[in-house]
Amino acid sequence: MSNTKRNIRIIAAFLLVVLVICTFTGRALYTARMPHVTTMPAERGRLQFTAVTEAGIVYTDMVQIIADMDLLIEEVFLNIGNPIREGEPLLRINMEHYQQLRAKNALERQLLENAIWDLEEKIAQGGNQIERLEMERDAYALKLEIMIHKSQGSEILHHDIEHEGNVIDGVVLSPTFGRIVNAVYDGQQTLVGDELFLIVPNDTGTEIVWYMNEDEAVHFRSSMTAHFTYLTGTRRLEEFVSSTNITRQWDGRLQLYRYSFPYETIQRNLFGVRGELFLIHETSYYETTVPASAIFFDEFGIPTVYLLSTRVGLFGPEKYVFAVNVNLLEISPEIAAVASILVRTDTFVISAWEGELYDGMAVWAENLGVEAFELLGN
Repeated sequence: MSNTKRNIRIIAAFLLVVLVICTFTGRALYTARMPHVTTMPAERGRLQFTAVTEAGIVYTDMVQIIADMDLLIEEVFLNIGNPIREGEPLLRINMEHYQQLRAKNALERQLLENAIWDLEEKIAQGGNQIERLEMERDAYALKLEIMIHKSQGSEILHHDIEHEGNVIDGVVLSPTFGRIVNAVYDGQQTLVGDELFLIVPNDTGTEIVWYMNEDEAVHFRSSMTAHFTYLTGTRRLEEFVSSTNITRQWDGRLQLYRYSFPYETIQRNLFGVRGELFLIHETSYYETTVPASAIFFDEFGIPTVYLLSTRVGLFGPEKYVFAVNVNLLEISPEIAAVASILVRTDTFVISAWEGELYDGMAVWAENLGVEAFELLGN
């Protein structure tokens, strides 16, 4: 009997050893190819965008005098850099050239009016050419509208102004007090739309201006902070730009967004100074953010992240990751703001990790299991 009991104990011990060995072997085989996780932190709740661009100091208000018809400049009274008073003569045009041009325009206007009258009569008679005649009439009418303006003469001219004791015609007067920064010259022939004078009013301010393309501007819509660094002589100056007064407008000619910020300076010679502008934009708070590197796109092109969780496995509690399709609210080079839209069924068990690991972390999915990040939220 004693031998039987001893044999039973031996067999039981042997079976226990075998069970332990099988358990550890099975667990080792179960976890042999499971990913290893290293945790690392992420910033909380806000996305930050930065950009470096060139900026310049310009005047906020410039008075531009434009030729509203073709003109021949006979005499310029003031030049670039001169101060100017409101009502002071700026230039005189060649009146002989001016009158000849007006007479020519008046003749062309009369010819256009006659042509339109003839076309109206033909249209009234009917026929199969009405559509063509109407198109021709409309084209002449557009030309006539332009000719009417030209025949009326230039609205920028002031007649019968007493200057140096003589009564003269064809004078252009300054509309404001200020300083001239651009001007035409004696004998210059200008076309419609050409700039005759550019004046900086005495009461104007200055502003810092810069431009950004559409890809950059999408991250700098409203509030931002900036540091403007520029040189004046040998001195390097730095200005802090507040985010509250920055304005943004689309420049259709340049196909860029124009940003401006009021910059008050007594040094009027800073006009045109250019320097480097470092911009920082921080978004409003987001409920859920993950590191941008945790985002990948599934087989359908949908943004996806892997999240960590705990479940009861074959050998007790185990850490695993599961896939979640998300909606990208906004993404910076480092952080992405997301909203969950669908929890998928594919999962992976985690066998080992370094650092603190807890449910809700987002795993870097490009090489699954290499790193895990903190999924931030409330």
